Amino acid sequence: MGGMDTQLLLAKPIRSVVVVRRRRRQWARHTLALIAALALSWEQRALGEQHETEGVRPLPVFLSVLPGAIVHGSGTFALGEKKTATKLLAFEGAGLASLVGGGATFWLSGAARGLAASASFFVVAGGAVLAESWFADIYGVAMPSKLKGDVIRNAPRLEAELVTRYVGGPHVSSARVGSAVTARLGPGALHLGALVGPSERYDRVDASLAFRAIGPTPESKARSGSTYDLIMAGAHTRHGAAGFSVDHVDLQAAGRLDLDRLGHVLRGSFVELSGGAALRSIHFDHGSALSPDVALLIRTAFGVALGREGHALRSELKLYYDHRHDDDAGGLLMRGIVSGVFGHFGIEGSIFTKSGWGARAFGEYGSAGVIGVSLLYRVGGT
Repeated sequence: MGGMDTQLLLAKPIRSVVVVRRRRRQWARHTLALIAALALSWEQRALGEQHETEGVRPLPVFLSVLPGAIVHGSGTFALGEKKTATKLLAFEGAGLASLVGGGATFWLSGAARGLAASASFFVVAGGAVLAESWFADIYGVAMPSKLKGDVIRNAPRLEAELVTRYVGGPHVSSARVGSAVTARLGPGALHLGALVGPSERYDRVDASLAFRAIGPTPESKARSGSTYDLIMAGAHTRHGAAGFSVDHVDLQAAGRLDLDRLGHVLRGSFVELSGGAALRSIHFDHGSALSPDVALLIRTAFGVALGREGHALRSELKLYYDHRHDDDAGGLLMRGIVSGVFGHFGIEGSIFTKSGWGARAFGEYGSAGVIGVSLLYRVGGT
């Protein structure tokens, strides 16, 4: 018995040592696993702009909407895209500065005629940049990566369009039909269009010349979807039932920024901004005319592309604001003295197939509502 007791006494510390060693090995494995997980997490954050999450994570989406409305880039920052978040925050700051500066010019000058146009441009452009940097943050974290498309990086040589449009408002209710064609050669583009509304004796013809300084042409594909165009356009519009006609000549600069340049998490989204001036004249059928005036032109949009390059279908969807008041939608009707000050809002979508056939639809709301559907055919660039 004494020998057995001795063996039992010796076995207890041996067993304790074995248990301790086993626990140490388990703790070591757990610690290494934790270190590896932390290292992987920091590596993903360090990769920054190259990192993209396949699924949608609820926390970044939540942060992009609530605190993101005040601090743009909150969602992409929570996703680990710190560089993209910093750029979106910088865009917010630029937009806020433009908005405040333009508003202060209005207030301090008493909306002086010589400063009103430039102040309006900075107010609208600043407000657009504020809204679009927030939209971009939400898009970057809320849109699953598998649904993010590629912004189109080529240009068709020829585009033909059959147009149907309906305009309804307090003073007009009319259906209109027309056609348009756009031809491109190198950086140049020529557009011709016509639209008629028999019920109100409406007719419109327009033409434009554009020069592409940055972006794709029919002969060359671009590395990104960013573009910059200089445009000169003119149009004659006759409102026969109302007894007057409008002629105008426009000069504009129009740009599109592919937001993939700010961060890969924003792939498939873009913003647009154009600005310029229109020289207008109004003639009445009884012979009199109004003195020519100059109107400010501003148009801004936020859009997304659906469909990857090489897919059978490619499409774009965008929301926009157009400050123009002399088109079908006119200025936004509101209560009080600000009614008619702002332009109109719209949504536009387009879809194309590899064969070149496509369609476009849009809706606008200002002093009148406008909806339109077009059948398109493109040669090259699809």
